[in-house]
Amino acid sequence: MNLRKKLIILPELQRKIVSPFVWMCLAMIALNVGFFGVFFNNVLSELNAIGDQAVNSHFLTTLMVGLVMLLILNLVVLVTFTYFFFYFSNRIAGPVFRIEQQLDFLKETGKFNPIVLRENDLLKSLADKINGVCQK
Repeated sequence: MNLRKKLIILPELQRKIVSPFVWMCLAMIALNVGFFGVFFNNVLSELNAIGDQAVNSHFLTTLMVGLVMLLILNLVVLVTFTYFFFYFSNRIAGPVFRIEQQLDFLKETGKFNPIVLRENDLLKSLADKINGVCQK
């Protein structure tokens, strides 16, 4: 498979880039659920004070549906963000992989092939500097 088409090129590097963001999303989910739990608890105590079972049942059902919807939304956000974090980390890992590949070739053969990156790659300027130093 073409490396440009792969989402994970350098797992170690990409994991270090992505994991803080995934943990941040998980913390956001935990906070949302925690705040909803506190809200749910407060509403439940108010409903118990009212004492009308039909009203209580309706509100509890509505709150549970809200909690399930909140969890689904948070999971969709987590999956979407994780994909985009890997996508953007790929924009770093791809050029790093190509630079490493060319430097390994230089080390093994003593011959240098210029590092070719796309114009919009994040490490293009680094590759150009390495090309300049190694071609001298």
